[in-house]
Amino acid sequence: VEYAPEKIAIDDLARQAKRAGVADSIHPDAGAGMPAGVAAGSPLDGSYRAAPASDQKKQIEGTPFERLKLDAAQATKVNAFVRQNPAKALEWLTPAQREQLKGAK
Repeated sequence: VEYAPEKIAIDDLARQAKRAGVADSIHPDAGAGMPAGVAAGSPLDGSYRAAPASDQKKQIEGTPFERLKLDAAQATKVNAFVRQNPAKALEWLTPAQREQLKGAK
């Protein structure tokens, strides 16, 4: 995620992310300041690299969810929850997709 300081202050972003349960720590660019009260992860530097696309949706593989046509956002969220909290994964599906899963059982 790229931070846009002109849209929201880093302190507000960190507070809202923590409250929403989507971020426990911030990994700033090297040399960036940290907001008070937020856990600092290790800074991102030249050694950071994103996982290849082929690694992005591994948790979905082997589950009924892999048969669904998911948009990028759905695939990311379902992948995050499918193994540990399938009910939460279902929240990201449309009613038609949920019906499709019921029919696959």
